[in-house]
Amino acid sequence: MKYSTVLLFIPTLTTFIFAEEIFHNLNITGKRITYLAIPFFFLFLRTNEVLLLRKKALLGLIYGAIFSSLLLISINFFEYYQQKPLWTIDKDLFNYYYTNKNYTEIIDIHPTYYGMYLLLALVGLLHDPGSWYKIFRGASIGIITLSIFFVGSRIILALFVLTILFYILRNLKKYFKQDRRAFVAFALMFTIFSVGFFSFFKNTYLYQRLTTESIWELSYEVGTNYNSSGKGDSRLARWAIAVEQISKSPLIGYGAGNESTILAAEYRKSGMTSAAKYEYNAHNQYLGFALEAGLLALILLFHVLGTNIYFGVRNHDHIGILFFVFIAFVCLFENYLIRNAAIIFVSFFGTVFLFSNRITTYQKRSS
Repeated sequence: MKYSTVLLFIPTLTTFIFAEEIFHNLNITGKRITYLAIPFFFLFLRTNEVLLLRKKALLGLIYGAIFSSLLLISINFFEYYQQKPLWTIDKDLFNYYYTNKNYTEIIDIHPTYYGMYLLLALVGLLHDPGSWYKIFRGASIGIITLSIFFVGSRIILALFVLTILFYILRNLKKYFKQDRRAFVAFALMFTIFSVGFFSFFKNTYLYQRLTTESIWELSYEVGTNYNSSGKGDSRLARWAIAVEQISKSPLIGYGAGNESTILAAEYRKSGMTSAAKYEYNAHNQYLGFALEAGLLALILLFHVLGTNIYFGVRNHDHIGILFFVFIAFVCLFENYLIRNAAIIFVSFFGTVFLFSNRITTYQKRSS
């Protein structure tokens, strides 16, 4: 349990120190109790049940990702062709109205959170196709890939590119040894496709989000335009405010659930009217945990992520490694671990990968 998501529940206890309203305390605790409950549930499972659950859960996630993506993509194209001649595909397909929150609105989930489901499903397909037919597997990868682009989350797209590169590099050596001509043909086709896709993609709204707006977010900007019509306060500016507040209470923080309130007051003092109006959190889970419960919470988060990545590396569990690496990167740009959509996802799959890796380690020692 000392490596599990149980440790992520500990910062929640600070809400009872700082908050006076009992309903506030119960609400925060109720949302995050899953971090505590799921690892304890797994203690009652036998070894074979844990390993079977891992296999079935990944398969279920893959099916869910495919069918939900088919639904959302179908709706997207239906709405797109209400405005365009049939079979026309141009840069407008990836504009504001068909991507990001507008894409996931029907299933009522934040794009980044849905994107994490898609990424893990994609890794499951790439790494362990099982009995999937090659054609069906290829089509499924294509569907999930298109869905990831419509999700339009910058961090999800960045992790998608890194994932694809990881699996390409992982298999290049094998293909090179088996058939050099096939290797050259694949490299040539991949290069042509990449150049062609970039030529199309660079003119889209989504490309602007990935480049211009990302640069703006990572610069210190207060009350400036991030595109032709939007104005706000950048993530870097909000991170600076968060770091300043952490330095004032580094040991115990300000209590779980109080981050937005604490930051909003400081935003107003710094003239960050947009951030104050919408009561934005830090959009960085590391800073968020430090604000909630001080540096101890930050250390616990690093411990959970670091040890589970280590267990994955030791057991050559590429799916488990990438799962925790994805979380580590998403936490740089989102308060990812405080919403139900992530709490349940991370608690369940985090525990699945932890327990299955511990079982593998034990079996290796016993043999």
